[in-house]
Amino acid sequence: MENMEFVDTMRTLEDIYEKYEKRVSIQISNDDYNNLTYAETRTLYAIGYPEGKYMKQISEILGIASNTATVAVNRLEKKGLVKRELGLEDKRQFLISLTEDAKKLLDQVDKIFIDEMKRLFAPLSDTEILLLKNLLLKINSKY
Repeated sequence: MENMEFVDTMRTLEDIYEKYEKRVSIQISNDDYNNLTYAETRTLYAIGYPEGKYMKQISEILGIASNTATVAVNRLEKKGLVKRELGLEDKRQFLISLTEDAKKLLDQVDKIFIDEMKRLFAPLSDTEILLLKNLLLKINSKY
């Protein structure tokens, strides 16, 4: 494969992701979804449930600096979506976890993600979707 084919493929993947992210962002940035940003949503997923995470873990999962993760967590805490508790193992660190409201909100956001994925893959047959999934899994496992 020529280098330009790789570049074109990468640009296409980036374009698809940007469109997907924009469509999801528009849907979650209203009062029904606590005016979430896409970055805040990613942070909520990084924190996860049922257990929470320490700030260092959150920043590593998101691939961002700890101070950037702290800003995101602070905003989510102001929105009532995360809570901080002293860590059991290290009392100098806070365990960040989702509130019940955040868990319910993520269930709703999951539906938006799924609906947008269905829209994204609508031009593909079930066989093509399965093939794409297997190709992506293969790439991911070898990278």
